[in-house]
Amino acid sequence: MSGLLITAFVILLSYILYAGMAESLSATYYKVKKPYLFQIALGLTGLLTMIYLLDVTDGKKGQLN
Repeated sequence: MSGLLITAFVILLSYILYAGMAESLSATYYKVKKPYLFQIALGLTGLLTMIYLLDVTDGKKGQLN
Protein backbone atom coordinates (compact mmCIF):
# COMPACT_ATOMS: atom_id res chain seq x y z
CA MET A 1 0.00 0.00 0.00
CA SER A 2 2.88 2.40 0.49
CA GLY A 3 3.40 2.08 -3.24
CA LEU A 4 0.26 4.19 -3.65
CA LEU A 5 1.81 7.03 -1.67
CA ILE A 6 5.05 6.81 -3.59
CA THR A 7 3.16 6.83 -6.90
CA ALA A 8 1.07 9.81 -5.80
CA PHE A 9 4.22 11.68 -4.77
CA VAL A 10 5.96 10.90 -8.07
CA ILE A 11 2.94 12.07 -10.08
CA LEU A 12 2.67 15.34 -8.18
CA LEU A 13 6.42 15.94 -8.25
CA SER A 14 6.54 15.24 -11.98
CA TYR A 15 3.79 17.77 -12.61
CA ILE A 16 5.51 20.40 -10.46
CA LEU A 17 8.80 19.87 -12.29
CA TYR A 18 7.03 20.05 -15.66
CA ALA A 19 4.97 23.15 -14.85
CA GLY A 20 7.62 25.02 -12.91
CA MET A 21 7.23 27.02 -9.76
CA ALA A 22 4.45 29.57 -9.39
CA GLU A 23 2.89 31.45 -6.50
CA SER A 24 0.52 28.52 -6.00
CA LEU A 25 -0.04 25.09 -7.48
CA SER A 26 -3.34 26.11 -9.04
CA ALA A 27 -1.63 29.04 -10.79
CA THR A 28 0.30 26.53 -12.88
CA TYR A 29 -2.97 25.62 -14.60
CA TYR A 30 -2.77 28.89 -16.55
CA LYS A 31 0.99 28.63 -17.03
CA VAL A 32 1.27 25.28 -18.84
CA LYS A 33 0.42 24.70 -22.47
CA LYS A 34 -1.60 21.58 -21.66
CA PRO A 35 -3.92 22.59 -18.80
CA TYR A 36 -5.58 19.16 -18.66
CA LEU A 37 -2.35 17.85 -17.09
CA PHE A 38 -3.18 19.84 -13.95
CA GLN A 39 -6.52 18.06 -13.61
CA ILE A 40 -5.03 14.65 -14.28
CA ALA A 41 -2.10 15.10 -11.89
CA LEU A 42 -4.15 16.42 -8.98
CA GLY A 43 -7.00 13.98 -9.60
CA LEU A 44 -4.71 10.95 -9.60
CA THR A 45 -2.80 12.23 -6.58
CA GLY A 46 -6.02 12.72 -4.63
CA LEU A 47 -7.46 9.36 -5.70
CA LEU A 48 -4.34 7.38 -4.79
CA THR A 49 -3.99 9.16 -1.46
CA MET A 50 -7.67 8.57 -0.66
CA ILE A 51 -7.35 4.84 -1.39
CA TYR A 52 -4.33 4.64 0.89
CA LEU A 53 -6.02 6.53 3.72
CA LEU A 54 -9.20 4.45 3.49
CA ASP A 55 -7.11 1.30 3.77
CA VAL A 56 -5.14 2.62 6.75
CA THR A 57 -8.19 3.60 8.82
CA ASP A 58 -9.66 0.82 10.91
CA GLY A 59 -13.26 1.51 9.85
CA LYS A 60 -14.82 1.57 13.32
CA LYS A 61 -17.58 4.16 13.46
CA GLY A 62 -18.38 6.21 16.52
CA GLN A 63 -15.07 5.79 18.33
CA LEU A 64 -12.68 8.62 18.99
CA ASN A 65 -9.33 6.98 19.70
